[in-house]
Amino acid sequence: FSQFGRWGLGLGCQTASSIAIMDDDEPRRFFGPSKDLGASMAEGGQPPPRMGDPLSAADVDALMSVVGQPELPEAWKQGFFFAGYQPYGLQQVCGGPCGVIAVIQAFLIRSLLERSPSAAALLEVDEKTRQEALMDAIAEVLFRNVGDNKKAIVMVPSSATAPVLSQSQLRCLQPATFSSYEQLRYHLNQRPYRDLFFNPSGSGVPLLLYSIVWTRGVESCKERDFDDPKTGAMIGGHGYCTQELVNLMVFGRAYSNVFDGTKRLGSAQDGWCVLQGAPRRASIGFLSLFEAFKCIEVGSRYKGPTSPVWVVCAESHYTVLF
Repeated sequence: FSQFGRWGLGLGCQTASSIAIMDDDEPRRFFGPSKDLGASMAEGGQPPPRMGDPLSAADVDALMSVVGQPELPEAWKQGFFFAGYQPYGLQQVCGGPCGVIAVIQAFLIRSLLERSPSAAALLEVDEKTRQEALMDAIAEVLFRNVGDNKKAIVMVPSSATAPVLSQSQLRCLQPATFSSYEQLRYHLNQRPYRDLFFNPSGSGVPLLLYSIVWTRGVESCKERDFDDPKTGAMIGGHGYCTQELVNLMVFGRAYSNVFDGTKRLGSAQDGWCVLQGAPRRASIGFLSLFEAFKCIEVGSRYKGPTSPVWVVCAESHYTVLF
């Protein structure tokens, strides 16, 4: 049973003086790919992503309407990094983003199981292998799941230290569109993406959240996925992940339930309300203490995944069982 740590490295911040000279109405520009891009292409690297315009005020409003809150808690300000006491375990600094970290952890362990000759080897994984598995996990969630194996959009801030927790700060984000899994997977190990996602005191977790929502699309989340487009959101009470966000990362759909398939409520006379659950057998599973309380039903598609790894929801915390 893998339990994530709740305490870790101190959180970095940007001083007010470093941004005071910038006009708040002007979007911040992308801080650029690595200067070594030409050399990396010559060595068999991937082409750079297609960069879009920085988000407009309307774009930011739409993005945060799906996120569900105008400002993420300070606890969300962390990157993806490993716990010092557990070779395969990601570190959670503070309470809040455990749902996102747990899903990435589950896909990370799935990748390690595929790479490791035995379960015992997984428990003593080396630095290079675990970093490769972490990049596998993020690429699988963002491109293969959320992007339907067609695209992935990574939100890139104006600098690696730019604050990105509140709605007023997000006009610094610029979408970078990747058209293949291999392209995304390659660039996750290059600057600036490596610095954005894997700096412990950075903003890798909120940037992945924004990238997931933008890849799926605001209208797709609201009109196709959520049971109720007016109340559906990625972040719920106390800054915790909702089931919609977990399902979006696992299936690529922000469905609101965990039973198998769909259920209809209502009648032919009064109209039907269609509730959507697990659309297919999951690659990683999901279990919940709330099922024991008879609050929800977890279907067999989640209970019997293709890999022996489960995200576990226990009241106010997510963790991983494998």
